[in-house]
Amino acid sequence: MALLCWTSLSILLLRIVLAENLCEISSAKSCITTMRCHNTLITCSARDSIKHVTVEHCKNNLKSSSPLIDTYNGMYSQDKGRISLTDFQSNKTATLSIKNVTNDDTGTYVWFIEYETGYDYFRAFLNVDICITNMRCHHTLITCSARDSIKHVTVEHCKNNFKSSSPLIDTHNGKDSHDKGRISLTDFQSNKTATLSIKNVTNDDTGTYVWFIEYETGYDYFRAFLNVDICITNMRCHNTLITCSAGDSIEHVTVEQCKNNLKSSSPLIDTHNGKDSHDKGRISLTDFQSNKTATLSIKNVTNDDTGTYIWFIEYETGYDYFRAFLNVDCETEKSPIVSEKEPKHHIIIIILLPTMCVLGIGCILFVVCQRCGNRQSSTRGRSSSSTPLYMKDENIDLPAMPNESDA
Repeated sequence: MALLCWTSLSILLLRIVLAENLCEISSAKSCITTMRCHNTLITCSARDSIKHVTVEHCKNNLKSSSPLIDTYNGMYSQDKGRISLTDFQSNKTATLSIKNVTNDDTGTYVWFIEYETGYDYFRAFLNVDICITNMRCHHTLITCSARDSIKHVTVEHCKNNFKSSSPLIDTHNGKDSHDKGRISLTDFQSNKTATLSIKNVTNDDTGTYVWFIEYETGYDYFRAFLNVDICITNMRCHNTLITCSAGDSIEHVTVEQCKNNLKSSSPLIDTHNGKDSHDKGRISLTDFQSNKTATLSIKNVTNDDTGTYIWFIEYETGYDYFRAFLNVDCETEKSPIVSEKEPKHHIIIIILLPTMCVLGIGCILFVVCQRCGNRQSSTRGRSSSSTPLYMKDENIDLPAMPNESDA
């Protein structure tokens, strides 16, 4: 009994002595860190039945004023909402669960696991660095900066906090790149970066991309967010309004236009430098802080306005990409009715041409009829004025006509 009390007292004193230096312990054993979409599990394997566990969070080699979580007083688990701790007596493991991890969760987690016969220190590193996402027209590049030479990379795609059954892509087996057609992954040994390329992005590509980058001396987890929401396009006569609904209060907005999958050399319009609106005449941009929307207005749209509009909306806590499509192929054609100011020569020609044709045909018919009439009259004159042949013979005596007196 005395030995047990002395052992417990020694452990307590040792913990008090080491309490200020937990973050600097170099002889601690390593735990296994696993990131599952937005959640992280840190599991430590103990050497004996666990009596209780204390976990502390160290950032920049400084620990917090109080333990992050523990399982004292005979509790095998403790749930503090986003963070929970469970020590499994059956398989002698302790697991820390962190839901919806953020950059604030980055750091070193020091574990003090006590047994009936002693204790152990464990350590786990969690790096929740955010990768840089760039959308280039219909393509997206996600780049992560590693802290050491990369051994291999695995990327998983999470949607609605569920990851797919198999990794999206990886560069295992000594490969520095992997091309799966629309999706490719390359880890550049020269500058210690890994880049995921997604061509012809769609709404199905929206989600969280979890990166597991392994080095010779350890590993890191990275995350990247991709939101490929579609903005609402409304055409009002000759004007167009494109409205995007943001996920948070807007800090600033940048809009780029892509034509034939090529973007212009400079942004189309933006609201940087604290401005909530920007008017460039025919094109204006306004971000409404009240309802968290941003609207692009294009007046007197033409075929040159056809294309894809890429929106980069930045918040205090992150950013989102949006897309909008505009097709102005059905531009209104000019009316065939000529205005009063325009010359009417072609109308005069259209009216006179058939009139002249009719008159010409009439003249031709008149001439033909005249000639036919002349021929008939000349024939009649000749027949009435000529003397019969039998009357031209002088030797023929015509009988005399009897007189009425003789009768």
